[in-house]
Amino acid sequence: MSKGFLARLRERPLVLLVELVFWKQILREWESVVWTFFVPLILALVLAFAFHKGPTTLLPVGVVTGEGDSGALLRALAEQPGLTVESVSRGAGEEAVRTGRLLVLVAPGEPPVLTLDTRQQMSTVAQALVVDAAERAVAAPTGPTPVIRSIDSQSRRYIDFLFAGLIGLSLLASSMQWVCSSITTARTSKFIRQIAVTPAPRGQYLLSILIGRVSLAVIEVVFFSASARLLFSVHVQGSFLFLILFAVLGALSFSGIALLVAARITNQSVASAVSSLIQFPLIILSGVFFQGSSYPDWVQPILRLIPLTAVVNGLRAISLDGAGPSQVVHEMVVLGAWGLVSFAVGLKIFRWR
Repeated sequence: MSKGFLARLRERPLVLLVELVFWKQILREWESVVWTFFVPLILALVLAFAFHKGPTTLLPVGVVTGEGDSGALLRALAEQPGLTVESVSRGAGEEAVRTGRLLVLVAPGEPPVLTLDTRQQMSTVAQALVVDAAERAVAAPTGPTPVIRSIDSQSRRYIDFLFAGLIGLSLLASSMQWVCSSITTARTSKFIRQIAVTPAPRGQYLLSILIGRVSLAVIEVVFFSASARLLFSVHVQGSFLFLILFAVLGALSFSGIALLVAARITNQSVASAVSSLIQFPLIILSGVFFQGSSYPDWVQPILRLIPLTAVVNGLRAISLDGAGPSQVVHEMVVLGAWGLVSFAVGLKIFRWR
């Protein structure tokens, strides 16, 4: 009974297209499989070794709003080299310190109260910078001695930060590679022309590519998560199922962009060149390897609209902070918009010959 069901399932046009157009091409091009799965893993090993003491970046601290003269303290901390500052409520700030998203939480007062994990080296470095800024805020050579409140936090290493970035990078690279390659190869071999003259709806061909891309995205996330846990003891703080679903949304968004790129291209070399031209700026601007907060403030709203930024920030929020759907609404909207618009335009201008 089971064998008969599977045999009937494989006879359906959409299932045949998924198998023929996507998976058989993947299995034929084993070099691309290596690039998709193992190159990011090797990159993770190299970067984890290079930055085992932590990346050179700004140290995140928070200031409790609504308590004392937080305005002067915020201005002083913002002017302190080496720090990045945000305003938070007391509860949210303490949770951010526990999860490692903030190194120090400052509650203004006489004296100010600093909440941090004193066992962490980077936290003590941030503490020294905060104390220096606090003394300037009160315009006194020696301000009131801050009260140190120590809490246990989850040690956040560079590989924990890098984990989400490498998944996002892999999703982008594999989407551009497989979708562009599948469409361009099919167009070159006249397979698309054959599909266009069959009774099957043309949209099923493109749908088969997206279904194959979703299945590959699930395998990518499971593979990288298992490798990160086995090799680096990286743990996902949020729901692993939601991590997979969010990654699938990212893969679909990137696939829509790849479809738009390959909609009219007839040459594999041109497709690869255009794909690379799109990928490199996204990788540089999207905070894959380092925090995007290092860029100027005026460019931040633009960066938040980049699809790779949305994928990396969303995956990072889920894996590091345990975020749920309500915390990554902006990222999901950005990815949905890019995917839908790109797919609609790509379908409209798609060359079927």
